[in-house]
Parts: sequence; structure tokens; C-alpha cells
Amino acid sequence: DEPQRALELIGDAVRRSRDNAFYLNNLAAAFEKLKRDTEALICYRHAVSLKTDYIDALSNLGRMEKQSGRLTEAERVLVRCLELAPDNIEVAGRLAEVLSLRGKVGEGITLLQRTLSRHPNGRLSMQLGSLLMLNHQTEDAICALEDAATALSELAIVHYNLGNAYAHHQWLP
Repeated sequence: DEPQRALELIGDAVRRSRDNAFYLNNLAAAFEKLKRDTEALICYRHAVSLKTDYIDALSNLGRMEKQSGRLTEAERVLVRCLELAPDNIEVAGRLAEVLSLRGKVGEGITLLQRTLSRHPNGRLSMQLGSLLMLNHQTEDAICALEDAATALSELAIVHYNLGNAYAHHQWLP
């Protein structure tokens, strides 16, 4: 079984070089593939403790904290990651999602708008449109979803969300 073999080999590398954050990050990924999330979290945390500016490990840790329902910790880790890599659109999108799950929709919207002003991206535009809809800003949502539809014309979900925004806008008094 390839994932198990990868885990064994990477685990051996970690045993030989215990202070290697790169090896620990990869060991965590191998644990993830085998659905061993507790061990993955431990390895990601250890990798970040060894190398506090390791973007990949921070991003992975933030994602795992979110998946595990630890949203406050996910936010803290992803904010740190974005401070180190302010142009990382994947981290910006993940942080915006965590912010919205924590009831900070406005902060998520602001983060996405700021990121999109520097780095146009169809998926982030779609995410922004969804957050704007949650915040009852349908006209702004339509603009964001139009951008997403232009960039991601092949994805049906974009067209569905845009149609939903237009319909919702029409139904408002």
C-alpha cells in the first residue's frame, strides 16, 4: 500500500533527523492521507514549532485546525501565515472562510476584497460573492460573481450562484 509505505519511509527520515521541519510537514501529509488526523496535527504543530516561518506547514496546520473545528486556532495560524506570505491567495481564501465561520463575515469580505485588488482570481471572486450574499450585499455580490463567471465560465456552480444573486436581488423590496 503506497500511502503506508510513504509513511514508513518519511517516518524513518524523521527519526534520523528529528529537527527537520520539512520532513515533519511531509510526515503529517502522509498521516493525513491515511486519515490519521491526530498524528497529522501533532506533526504540523511540531514542524511549525521548529520553523515558525514555514509557510507550507502553517498553511497545512491552519487547514487541519479548521477541519478539526478549532476555528480560533485556525484563525490565529492563518493570520500568521498571511503575515509571512501576504500574496498567498489560497491562505487568504482559507482565512476568509474561517472568519465567516466565526461570524466575522465583514472581516472576511474585507480580506478578500483586498486580496482580489492585488491578485484577481475567479475562485476568490466566487467566495467573495458568497460572503457578500451572506451579508445581504446583493449588488456587490453580483459584481463579484460576474467576475467569477468570466474567469471560471466552465464551472456550473458559478453560474448557479450568479443566477441566485440576481434572483435574490429582484425579490428584495
